[in-house]
Amino acid sequence: AILGTLEFMTGIDITQFPSGIDGCGAPALSAPLGNWARGFAMFAGGGQMPDSRTAACARLRDGIAAAPQMIAGDRRMCSAVAAGFGSQITAKTGAEGVYAAAFHDYGLGLMVKARDGNGRASDAALGAVIHALGYDLPDAVFDFTEPVLRNWAGQTVGELRIEGPLALS
Repeated sequence: AILGTLEFMTGIDITQFPSGIDGCGAPALSAPLGNWARGFAMFAGGGQMPDSRTAACARLRDGIAAAPQMIAGDRRMCSAVAAGFGSQITAKTGAEGVYAAAFHDYGLGLMVKARDGNGRASDAALGAVIHALGYDLPDAVFDFTEPVLRNWAGQTVGELRIEGPLALS
């Protein structure tokens, strides 16, 4: 049933791609980023689904919004997004600089991949896209979007900022 749901949402036969086990011990399925984005767009309401599947997506979205720490603990951007945006945006970090997001106000799905696998870079990119779509960033989300880098003594030694068309300022 799970594979069938993923195949419906992504629009492809998931079994044609390699799979494995992630660091949490859960199955890790692979597919092109565009298909995962399609799946998150479906989750966000951007496609036709049976009423039962639409209701299941709403329960999942609302459950994440009600208990943001359950998606990734207290120190991850996806938890900050859930706490700050409630049922408007659902985001989930993955391995090696991957982020998935569903923008429920727009029926839009997004996948971000930092080529070097840097999670800070994908956090920043996701925050920049959230801002570009017209959302105000709560402080907790902003802190992941433009993080200040500190050494062991707490001194500022750098910062990460998005440049170009998605720059925040």
